[in-house]
Amino acid sequence: MEFAKGLQKVVHNCRQSVTHEPHMPLLSIYSLALEQDLEFGHGMVQAAGTLQTQTFMQPLTLRRLEHERRRKEIKESWHRAQRKLQEAEANLRKAKQGYKQRCEDHDKARLQVAKAEEEQQGTGPGAGTAASKALDKRRRLEEEAKNKVH
Repeated sequence: MEFAKGLQKVVHNCRQSVTHEPHMPLLSIYSLALEQDLEFGHGMVQAAGTLQTQTFMQPLTLRRLEHERRRKEIKESWHRAQRKLQEAEANLRKAKQGYKQRCEDHDKARLQVAKAEEEQQGTGPGAGTAASKALDKRRRLEEEAKNKVH
């Protein structure tokens, strides 16, 4: 490439000095040689440019495009994974909140059953069926709350 550009400079410089001497012997041969050198230089510059484009630029352009495509794919998959993680964290918080609520319900039911048992024992064996029904109901509530927790 550098050789071809240097050759073109030499041809342009020599052409001016050759054309200023009209009575120079073999002027047509020198002019023809300069024209051929100029054409050769143009051909070499074009060939070097084409080779450089074909050999270096196209593969690099293709690699750049492939790299950008892969980068976009990775970026999109990263965003999808982040969204899934955020959804999972939100679901975990909801599940923990529901679990805590059920635990509190279970504790309340257990306290009510214990309180009802104390009342029934305090009233004696002949207190009636209303207290035992209330006790059974509270035991069922406790069992339901316990089943919800586990």
